[in-house]
Amino acid sequence: MKAPINSTGDDFSIFFLPRKDQGMFASNRKGSQGDDLYSFVLPPKIFRAEGEIVNSETETRVKNAYLRIIGTDGTMLKVRSDDGKFQYRLNPETEYIFAAFGEGFLNTKQILSTVGLDDSKNFDLSLKLTPTDAPVNVENINYEFGKWDLLPDSRKALDSLIMILTVNPTIVVEIMSHTDYIGSVQFNSELSQKRAQGVVNYLIEKGINSGRLVAKGYGETWPKQVSRKIARQYDFLKPGDVLSEEFIEKLEADEQKEIARSLDRRTEFRVLRSDFRE
Repeated sequence: MKAPINSTGDDFSIFFLPRKDQGMFASNRKGSQGDDLYSFVLPPKIFRAEGEIVNSETETRVKNAYLRIIGTDGTMLKVRSDDGKFQYRLNPETEYIFAAFGEGFLNTKQILSTVGLDDSKNFDLSLKLTPTDAPVNVENINYEFGKWDLLPDSRKALDSLIMILTVNPTIVVEIMSHTDYIGSVQFNSELSQKRAQGVVNYLIEKGINSGRLVAKGYGETWPKQVSRKIARQYDFLKPGDVLSEEFIEKLEADEQKEIARSLDRRTEFRVLRSDFRE
């Protein structure tokens, strides 16, 4: 046992009161007049999970979402979160799954564990629900200029999409690749199709059924529409701006133009169906 029960003195004859985390022991530690008696109380370990269920695109809380909590201690709980917030008292030495779901969103989950924790702890969770009514950007998918091979960092970024597909085993998605307007229309169309197919091939390698994946390259035909999330990052953009060639060329600074073009060069996915069966 750690301090303050154990000390550099002679600590012995520990005794616990029946069915209580308290007791007595003898010690000649500093301050004693010999072998004195000491009482002790072991503070309880308190574990708590609290957090929010949020829209992954707007970063706002999802109202009337549902939360399912499953624990290795036998916990099986389903509750509705009216305001998108939740908190829950956890048991020691237990593993939990926190799964969130709501109408118009894909399911998501996080795993946490109190196994082996010596001290009390608060877990802060952010369960992000992906909306199904619009294309969703896959962050950090990058390519070398004019090429379609996935870079190592891009492969890691696709792990988030693999998790979504795993937690939602009945959805069929379209992998959408977009380029900016630099280059010919035909080149951009072919390049984007190869990039989309490259993502699909990687997902298949990772065990996703090919029947759940459709690759589609849109070239420069579907300019990015600025979301509130993007507008907060770049003060020269407003929510609703469409990053077309005409819009980008009217920007004053070359740096702004390159940022806008980089936002146009993106990989997205959208849900086509939710009735897939193996």
